[in-house]
Amino acid sequence: MSPRCSWPPRRWRSKLRISTKPPNAPGAGQKLLAQFVGNWDVVKTFFPRNGPPRVSKGWCRQYMVQDGEFLESDFTFSNPDGTRGTDTGISGFDSKTNRFTTVWFDSRQTTMSIRQSDGTFDGKNIVLYATALDPDDPGRKTVARAHLEDNGRVLLHRRYFIDDKGNERLMIELRITRKSLPPAQSSRFGSSLAVPIVRRVDREPGAFDTIRVIPWPRSSGG
Repeated sequence: MSPRCSWPPRRWRSKLRISTKPPNAPGAGQKLLAQFVGNWDVVKTFFPRNGPPRVSKGWCRQYMVQDGEFLESDFTFSNPDGTRGTDTGISGFDSKTNRFTTVWFDSRQTTMSIRQSDGTFDGKNIVLYATALDPDDPGRKTVARAHLEDNGRVLLHRRYFIDDKGNERLMIELRITRKSLPPAQSSRFGSSLAVPIVRRVDREPGAFDTIRVIPWPRSSGG
């Protein structure tokens, strides 16, 4: 009769238990990003170096994905010629480094942009610096700042150009106004705004992910 053996060996078990733990957990950044969730009206103002500002209007839907760890932002703008342009962004926060990272792409070009914070975060303001994708072409130095105003009803996003002397010039302002305040509910971050989340339901080897969207809860007022 063969001796009983167990797998994995006992000397490996502690290491295996450690390796199965998630690398990090959502932090203060996810708590702030969750407050951006909802449907918004957008007023975009472009400030050229010369001439008057140019204003365009649009709308935006923002929602948490990957079990509430990332924010996806879908913008649509109406152009003067009657066409529409779209922008999509993914925003995340690494609780280990205390850094935000955003990736954006749009319908006007085939390039993508990446921005990242410097590791300082006060819980309210997001400050992102442009990160060059091509080391041989660093591009223009820019910084973007975003924060909530009016008890979470307005999200103000401003992007600045930084010259060689460190001076900042306002390039773009996005004034994003919430269409309706979602009802409060208990979430992983405590009692706060309701957060619709896209969750992975099932995945089999070699199969595509199946997702389920948890919709906004309907209020009593319809």
